[in-house]
Amino acid sequence: MLTSSMYSETGQPFDPFPPGEQRLLLSFVFTQRQRTRLMRDEIRASAEDYFRSKLREIVTKAGSDPANHTDLEDTVFEQTVQDVHHFMMLHGILAPIGMYGLDCVVLENETEIELITSEAPVVFANPCFKDTRRLTYTGMGDAGLQVYCPLSPRLCLLFYDPKTYLVQDNREWHASLADEQDVRVLNLLQILSTDTFVLYESLGQETMMKALTRKAREVGDWQTVPQPPLASDDEDAQYPYEPPHQLHNITPSPAPVSIRAGVEFHRRTRAEMKQRRAVWRLMECSETTEKAILKAVKILFEDTKRDFRT
Repeated sequence: MLTSSMYSETGQPFDPFPPGEQRLLLSFVFTQRQRTRLMRDEIRASAEDYFRSKLREIVTKAGSDPANHTDLEDTVFEQTVQDVHHFMMLHGILAPIGMYGLDCVVLENETEIELITSEAPVVFANPCFKDTRRLTYTGMGDAGLQVYCPLSPRLCLLFYDPKTYLVQDNREWHASLADEQDVRVLNLLQILSTDTFVLYESLGQETMMKALTRKAREVGDWQTVPQPPLASDDEDAQYPYEPPHQLHNITPSPAPVSIRAGVEFHRRTRAEMKQRRAVWRLMECSETTEKAILKAVKILFEDTKRDFRT
């Protein structure tokens, strides 16, 4: 569906999307990232001890023994995980509010290697600041964000932070993937992001898949992104970096990167805060998180001509 809206039958690109379609594309891609079972499992794994301890405190303060209410604890915990997951999905649906500043390009695979995909196709990466920031997952509001979404064995969408990366496009909205190493990096990101399965189109890819799987075991927790320490005397201090998942010919980063220009200056933008407020307002005025999601979808489709930047 996405590729048909980008290309004519002759393979020539259409004019850039009008604002309403750009918003729908942003919302689609970011919702694909947030909706997955992997996202829910990460929420459950990262916060289970915290949520359960808080629930036990509430039961204890009410004068009961938590050991007698384990079924209630399980039920409330699962509902909490669902609510948090819905909260993340709201950020995906309303991504056009805070993510409009990302640039977008269609990567065209011109190599002999096919692009693969998985049940969690949308991948967040942050190669520029990976090795210089404190350990944290790559987030929607981070400077240096890259978002990859494979569309076919030959096409991949890339959203990227234009204040951090210099994408070398060969024509409007398009960039060629002519280096097999770049395609292998994109495929590796798919394997690192899945917890179930990957998909590829043609037979004969098994050797490549085995090599990528071995490589994935060596990478470890690739999404951890260290925070650069702020310079005590010079807020414009510069520092080196070694991007581990950089697309060599597509997203070169300016080097060295200024802390002000690379991180602090656009880390918490007005648009990002506006998106957060919109999500919280929906949560507060809705009886359930499910109804909040339905309202968000309604807002998205009814206001396609509205400019969120104003």
